[in-house]
Amino acid sequence: MRASFMGLVTELPDGWHDESTMTFTIPPTDVGQGQALSPGNVVINWVDGNDAAPEEYLADLHKQFAEAFDNFEVLEEGELGPAIPFIRFQFDAGRDLQQMLAVRRVGSRMVIVTGTALGELFERYRDQFADVARSLKSA
Repeated sequence: MRASFMGLVTELPDGWHDESTMTFTIPPTDVGQGQALSPGNVVINWVDGNDAAPEEYLADLHKQFAEAFDNFEVLEEGELGPAIPFIRFQFDAGRDLQQMLAVRRVGSRMVIVTGTALGELFERYRDQFADVARSLKSA
């Protein structure tokens, strides 16, 4: 299988599956003491969609997270648009982080968009995370 991304191309063995991940960081912000760090990121990954609806796929992820993480708490849930369900949550990660996880089908793939930011700054980036999820489409 031939895989290409960002101008790079490679050959992979037959039978391998593309479950790629792209990560984009928020520009560094002054966090005090003269340090500028990224307050979060957006991670986009995709898997074969099979026959699952985005709502079913997100419900399964929600269940897995609730079982895996202590103090998992859903802060918000709904739809960012038609067939783009999302949950916003936090859990005990040793840091005050919040995440928005949106799922949508793009062609035959299930695409998962996860926006993560420091809890105190999440609202500043929430709409940007949602726009990334809504703007996904086949090339």
